[in-house]
Amino acid sequence: MGKIKENKVETQELSVDHAAMLLFLSFRFSQGNMSLQKEILKWVHVAYPFYRINPESLKQIKDKVTQMSSAFILKATGRHTQSMPGGEEEKIALKHIHEQVSTYANFFEEILRDDFLVAEYKEATTINLLNDMLKRDFKYSREYSRPGENRQQGSYIEIYGFEQKTTGMAEYDEMFREIVQFVRNEKVKISKRSRDLLEDIMSANKRTHE
Repeated sequence: MGKIKENKVETQELSVDHAAMLLFLSFRFSQGNMSLQKEILKWVHVAYPFYRINPESLKQIKDKVTQMSSAFILKATGRHTQSMPGGEEEKIALKHIHEQVSTYANFFEEILRDDFLVAEYKEATTINLLNDMLKRDFKYSREYSRPGENRQQGSYIEIYGFEQKTTGMAEYDEMFREIVQFVRNEKVKISKRSRDLLEDIMSANKRTHE
C-alpha cells in the first residue's frame, strides 16, 4: 500500500490485468453511462492515490478492456457475432466500444498522475457516486424492468452493498461498503425519487434478512 508524504505519494504501478479489470468493472457498474463511470474512476483515484498506469501499457490495457466489454455486451444482449452478415455490424460495434474504452482509459491514466493529496475529497466523491448510482438504479428499475419483476432487481448498491456480495475486486468491495456506510449514517442529500428507490432497496434487503 502507498504512503502519503508531504502531499506526494509513493506510487504503485498497476499491472495490465489489474488496470483492465478496474476499467472494465467501472464500465459494467455504470452500464455505459460515462458520467457515472468517471465518478467511479475518481473514487478509485481518491481511495488509492498511489495507483499509476504506465503510459506504455495503455494500448494493451485498452485492447484487453475492449475484448472484455465486447464479450460482456454480446452475452448481455444475446447477440452472436456469427449472425452478423459480413461481420460489418460487429466491426462497427467493436469500433464504438474501442473508442469509448480509449476515452475512459485515457481519463483514468491522466487523473492517476495527479500527485495532489486527494484524501480529503473522498467523502464528497462518495456522495456524488451514490447519487449517480441511484439515478442509474432508478432509470433501470423503472424504465427497463419487466412487468411483475421486482423493480430493485439489478441494483448494484443492493447486490454489492447491502448484500455484501463480492465484486471480485477489493477496491470495488470497499467502494460499495463505503456507499452503504454513508446511507446508514444519513450523510447524503439525494432527490426524492432516489430516496424512494433507496428506501425500497433497504426495505427489500431488511425483509430478506429477517
